[in-house]
Amino acid sequence: MQYDPKELMPLFMDYGEALLASGGEVRRLEDTMDYLAEAYGGIRVDAFAISSLILLTVDFGEGGVHSISRCVPRWNGTDFEKLELLNRLSRTVSRAPLSPQEFRAELDRISQVHTHPVKKILGSGLAAGAFAMFFGGGILEGLLAFFFGLVALVLQFYFAPRMRSRVSFLFVVSLLSGLGIYALGLTPLPVQCDMVVIGVIMLLVPGIAITTAVRDLFIGDTVTGSSRLMESIIGAAAMAAGYMLSMILFAGGVL
Repeated sequence: MQYDPKELMPLFMDYGEALLASGGEVRRLEDTMDYLAEAYGGIRVDAFAISSLILLTVDFGEGGVHSISRCVPRWNGTDFEKLELLNRLSRTVSRAPLSPQEFRAELDRISQVHTHPVKKILGSGLAAGAFAMFFGGGILEGLLAFFFGLVALVLQFYFAPRMRSRVSFLFVVSLLSGLGIYALGLTPLPVQCDMVVIGVIMLLVPGIAITTAVRDLFIGDTVTGSSRLMESIIGAAAMAAGYMLSMILFAGGVL
């Protein structure tokens, strides 16, 4: 069945934006756009993407040549659940193309998939507590890291929508959580504040982002890999600066 290319092109672009915004690698996005367009009758497909832009040109034969571009909002991390659903959708469409209406309905359904905030908060607390104890802390440090892991994620929920710069966002979250942790040094509790900081800071370290950036560089996506790597390094530096400033304020007697 032949579908209107003017109806298909925005669908392809919406799919690509969802994949890229969920943390999908650029090479996979370009390959998937090829498969989708060919499944709907594309004779030649030229897809190009970087971390913030997608370009797509498809030759539909008698349907003409159509081009579309899309600026993608800044990448906020990797959502593995959405990536799995989007990959499953692309495989389904490649085997048996859906109608544009069905394709749109599936995309809308996937866009509504979100991990419950309570699960994220509890997961962050458990991870922070485990890291604190793994790196040498005791039960007390683990419990405090669990609490401040919850605090750090709540701060992320609050500041992320309000701050356009990820660097500023990481600095503020690190500074505020660091101030809370080092304030424990003023209490009678026999706590190793550094162990608590290590547990919480592991939640903010952009490990997946750096791995993805290096992988992009190795497979030849130099522009995307370089931009993601620099963003990750600068973000890590901002995070470290926030914790260092909180430590200096307490160690220097300012607070």
